[in-house]
Amino acid sequence: MKALSKRQHRTIIATLQQLNELAQAAVLPADGFIQHIQSLGERYSHYETLLVQLADCIVEYEAMQKDIRVSVIAPALRQARKQLDKDSTKAIELKQQLISAQGF
Repeated sequence: MKALSKRQHRTIIATLQQLNELAQAAVLPADGFIQHIQSLGERYSHYETLLVQLADCIVEYEAMQKDIRVSVIAPALRQARKQLDKDSTKAIELKQQLISAQGF
């Protein structure tokens, strides 16, 4: 997925406005430039709204993930570690999980 460029958006809107002015001066035939300006403006505004919502979603997800790691995963892994024999296969796997979980 590729982000939309605000600079490109402004450039195409400015170009369409200039073409509309030429159409009003009868230099160009009327070609619905205003409709294109409005539709691009609406779509870009919708895009910006979605970006804000996505940013909020990411912040909420990261907070939830941190809370779950601290409140659920870490205590459960510590409890399991205490109950397993240190040389068992499960204990070794658990130790590897703990090491990889620290990278979160």
